[in-house]
Amino acid sequence: MEEVTAKGPSEGPAATYRQRLDERVGALGETEAASRRLWLARRVTFLAIPVAIALAYEGMLHAGGILLPCLLFVGLIIGHQRIHRRQARLKRAIQFHEEGLARLENRWAGTGSSGEVYQDPTHPYADDLDLLGRGSLFERLCRARTRAGADRLASWLLRGSETSTEAIRARQAAVAELRPHLALREEIALLGEKVEQSVGPDALVAWGKSPVNFPKGARGLSIVAALLGATTLGSVLLWFGLGYRTLALAAIFAETVFLFLFRQRIASANSAADRPCRELRVLAEILSRIEREEFQSPLLREIGAALALDGEPPSRQIARLSRWIDLLDSTRNQAFAPFAFLLLVPAQ
Repeated sequence: MEEVTAKGPSEGPAATYRQRLDERVGALGETEAASRRLWLARRVTFLAIPVAIALAYEGMLHAGGILLPCLLFVGLIIGHQRIHRRQARLKRAIQFHEEGLARLENRWAGTGSSGEVYQDPTHPYADDLDLLGRGSLFERLCRARTRAGADRLASWLLRGSETSTEAIRARQAAVAELRPHLALREEIALLGEKVEQSVGPDALVAWGKSPVNFPKGARGLSIVAALLGATTLGSVLLWFGLGYRTLALAAIFAETVFLFLFRQRIASANSAADRPCRELRVLAEILSRIEREEFQSPLLREIGAALALDGEPPSRQIARLSRWIDLLDSTRNQAFAPFAFLLLVPAQ
């Protein structure tokens, strides 16, 4: 039978799925309306920047007044990115509840991860039991959010879990505790893309062990990049506002020299980190969500204890890295790209 829902068994899982689906559809409509309003505000603010520069150049506005539309524009970009992330989460939530209804109505085949990548023609029973492929047991069971999770499920189906009776009973107790937590399962399901699009654990390990681009002095270089970026942006604004042309050109020249010296290592580090960091972002969000739960079954408590490392939780460390990746993504925005260059965002 489909899982017991957070609303209680009396309503039935189908009714709960439909109610939560309607709520997510309504929230998505409101979010899309907010996104349109932010899009308009961004365009108006962007047009206000050259107007403020022209007014400052004519002496009708203090040079510091140029900062207001610039800061507002950056703030709107950050807010719009949050709206986009909320839209993506709501779309995945809608998909989650639609898939739940599809399982209840026995029309789930072909809607999930088929596991065809794990197919082995020489396996003695995988084809006979439809373990992998469209409409397979793997597709019916797999709700993994990372490639490592999908790998583990496929391994259990194809080779067995190789555990004792006590371990199996511990898993059953963990499943019994998790069964009524529909909200928890939904939140985990919202994290990340489809597992087929994720980076495999081998690639993550290889990236983690790859040579460091800045083995020494990296902290000092990041401080230099931050200072250069702030100085250049400020001097350019002063150029347009008060005519400090020489200062602005000197700062831009210093940035150009900095990028010339380190451009290859910067580009290599950023390109190599892009996909792995997106995968780690999903892992960080999963870890963060699990860290907030208080489990009772021994196995789940053991898993939670394994996450309690010394110092800062790994979820928080990975999340900090993800924020830099988000900022790096914003440099692809044509309107923000000039500011990203002046601030040396890719270098930082």
